[in-house]
Amino acid sequence: MHKFIALNLFALTFALMVSAAPPAVETVDGTWTASFDSQRYTWELSTEGEKLTGKVMSESGEQPIREGSVKGNKITWVETVTIDGNRTRMKYEGTLKGDKLKLSRTPVDQTAQGGPGGPGGFGGPDFGPGGPGGGSDSATAKRSK
Repeated sequence: MHKFIALNLFALTFALMVSAAPPAVETVDGTWTASFDSQRYTWELSTEGEKLTGKVMSESGEQPIREGSVKGNKITWVETVTIDGNRTRMKYEGTLKGDKLKLSRTPVDQTAQGGPGGPGGFGGPDFGPGGPGGGSDSATAKRSK
């Protein structure tokens, strides 16, 4: 009798373990929108393992994102943006939490004369909270449903 009860208890425990769904894994895959410097951006992002791919659409046009990666809920990529006629590579770093992606972006390099913070360059009073000499910008992107 004790063997019968123990066997049934084991079978019930095993059945509960097998039927329990694993926790949902957050994914950055989808369409996201946010605004930086009064310009609206839309990203279409997809992942394959730790590789992040996709494209960005803004008033400046459409382009692919580059150097994208996902590690847990941390996301990074690089894209080229044009602000005030200057092109620069911007590194985006984000933290995913549900349908929100907290993003910051920092200039990596640029083609503007004078370099970061110089004449025509980023880091001036019109770029991000860093003010003169450089800085970054942040926003929270929301997933489109």
